[in-house]
Amino acid sequence: MNRKVFRVMKVKHLKTLLKSGTFIIILEMSRI
Repeated sequence: MNRKVFRVMKVKHLKTLLKSGTFIIILEMSRI
């Protein structure tokens, strides 16, 4: 696997993680 491609995949993965994390936090906040 290319190192550049790996880095791009990592960034995309981090972004999706961030999005889902924010979504979960919003869900938790609205539950209270």
